[in-house]
Amino acid sequence: MESFYLKVKKLNIEIGEAMMVMISEDDAVKNNLKSIDKVSLSFDDQKIVVDIIINPDIEPGNIGVLSDIWKKYKLKDGETIKISYVDCNPAAIEAIRKRALGKESTEEDIKNIIKEISDGKMSDVLMTYYVASSFLNKPTLEEMYYTAKAMAECGNVLKFKTKDKIVADKHCMGGVLGNETTMIIVPIIASLGITIPKSFSKAITTPAATGECVDVLMDIEFDEQEVYKLVEKNNCCLIWGGGKIKLAPADDKIIKVSYPLSLEPHSKAVISIMAKKFAMGITHCLIDIPVGKSAKVKDMKTALELKKNFEYVGKRFGMKVGVEITDAKEPIGRGVGPMLQVREVLRILEQHPDRSLDLENKALFLASRLIELTGYAKGSKALQIATEQLRLGKALKKMKDIMRAQGGKENIGKLADDFELAKFKHDVFAKKQGTIVDFDMKMLNGIARTLGCPLDIQAGIYLYKKLKEDVAIGDKLFTLYSEDKNRLREALKTLEKHEVVEIL
Repeated sequence: MESFYLKVKKLNIEIGEAMMVMISEDDAVKNNLKSIDKVSLSFDDQKIVVDIIINPDIEPGNIGVLSDIWKKYKLKDGETIKISYVDCNPAAIEAIRKRALGKESTEEDIKNIIKEISDGKMSDVLMTYYVASSFLNKPTLEEMYYTAKAMAECGNVLKFKTKDKIVADKHCMGGVLGNETTMIIVPIIASLGITIPKSFSKAITTPAATGECVDVLMDIEFDEQEVYKLVEKNNCCLIWGGGKIKLAPADDKIIKVSYPLSLEPHSKAVISIMAKKFAMGITHCLIDIPVGKSAKVKDMKTALELKKNFEYVGKRFGMKVGVEITDAKEPIGRGVGPMLQVREVLRILEQHPDRSLDLENKALFLASRLIELTGYAKGSKALQIATEQLRLGKALKKMKDIMRAQGGKENIGKLADDFELAKFKHDVFAKKQGTIVDFDMKMLNGIARTLGCPLDIQAGIYLYKKLKEDVAIGDKLFTLYSEDKNRLREALKTLEKHEVVEIL
């Protein structure tokens, strides 16, 4: 297919990270293009790959460029750019066909597929076939390793220079509301002089992931050289693994097609996590697998299988991996939502009298296990060291250092008291006396998202009672927060139909 030329027209549409442009039906027919075909745009010595969307409102001879792309690549309104059809590597297509037929993939097959995805050359249709085939035909341990390796090597792979050759990390598989241990563990570990460059993702199905929480306090997007400087300064960083740093770029593209179909096998989680750990140069990694009926991992059998998978892939990477299987019966901490969760973290770092002890205890336990994994100390000594870093304010000082380095507040005082939550709120009270025996975590998750999480960082739920606590009629159970009165009203309608706290 020959290249052709169109004039750029700016569209005031923003949809985040998606790389899409729009052309007229006439230009699509003339150049034999269909919606979601891939094309490259060439201009000012730059070339980017985008998806085509056919839009009858675009005038022939023009190409509509979304604001996101416009800002990033500094296009000029009315300039003429070259458009070329992008074809997927036939070897990658054949490798997907082979996978769909249930045949085992070779390392070369996987490299071909992941490279085309990373380079943006594979259509969403082909990617969906690939994801579906991986869901239907469980990959072998070898295939998991090859896929994680290919994902990492198609993006940036960082190498940190440390005296002890240790680069530590902790990762949680997720699925537990409020479980923001990362922002406590990283400053504890870094305050001991252990290198811990932490990358994280953003929320997909939860009210807040580490990405949204850190973003409340400081900048999270940095390029490779900036990350090296941050780690050299503070032994650590708290950064988003997408955007400028480009860690395992195929992963975010696969998530995009997996999410609408809920096609996320546990093998995909292992591949995704380990690819990004290898890309960050991690040598010692602690994995937290929460288990519970509302968590991503529902039972102990699955957790133990995942443990084996993480350890195998880690070993192939030359990485020391430790796995902790933790309880996920209720939210960890009392805040659910970006700002509420950050306030919980800061109360713990500041040793506030009204801090969440369950969140503190879990963070200290995981920090001690990571300290053990790195060989810094063992057993009760490791827990004692982690606790002292927290109690003596050394972890708090390190967090303030991280914030200053990453564009947070210059004048940092008592952080936990600075937060202003959403202006609309509603308290929910117990209608009967008894003991709390269960939380409907899925329903709480849905309500938090109805309230506006994670985009509304001030929205969320604050819990006053936890499992096994006694309540009397009229006791406050939780408070709902939202910046949108209509969203709060919708959340209350849901609560009228569903009981999220079971009292017996």
